Amino acid sequence: MQIIKGSKKEEFTKKDLDTLVANYNEVIVDLGTGDGRFVFKNASENPNNLYIGIDPSEKQLEIYSKETNKKRLTNILFVLGSIELMPSELLGLADYLYINLPWGTLLESVVNPTRESVTTIANLMKPNGTLEITLGYQDETEPGETERLDLPVLDDMLIREVIYPSFGAFGNLELEKYKRMEKLDLKGLDTSWAKKLTFGNDRPLYKIIFKRG
Repeated sequence: MQIIKGSKKEEFTKKDLDTLVANYNEVIVDLGTGDGRFVFKNASENPNNLYIGIDPSEKQLEIYSKETNKKRLTNILFVLGSIELMPSELLGLADYLYINLPWGTLLESVVNPTRESVTTIANLMKPNGTLEITLGYQDETEPGETERLDLPVLDDMLIREVIYPSFGAFGNLELEKYKRMEKLDLKGLDTSWAKKLTFGNDRPLYKIIFKRG
């Protein structure tokens, strides 16, 4: 698989990954990490865990990869990948998997789930691993994107009648809880997009937590 270190792209083998993972207590994966702020902030505070950020954009990953190099943090890995092109080396690795305010095809894969997309997400996790999804969008604030992706209305019905049964059937994931969030709750998420949304218009926000069987 390919990783980003600073402004460079490098190859990282399964053997390299296994050697790295052996040094840490838990593996936390952020799928669709964007610029990597989430993994950078959390890795800085939790040196005994390995944080892996996955995103298809080299330029985005470079932002906090450069910060990681400056701080000489060794418990972060920025990996090039997406829901469509997932590096096989990462399968079965995550104790905790986060999908924080996804966009584009990753968001579509969560709210219009298919067997293929849910299986890809679930296969990143270890048995008994935890998946935490934070969702927030509406047609009034992103009309172009919601129309392009044919996104359904984000509400309790979508979670209960579409997301929960699909993730259960296709990924063997059990819903532990979901809750409606307030805009101020985003301050604890530590992503660049969440930070911007705290100053934007109100929108429906949900946190959904699954456990893998």
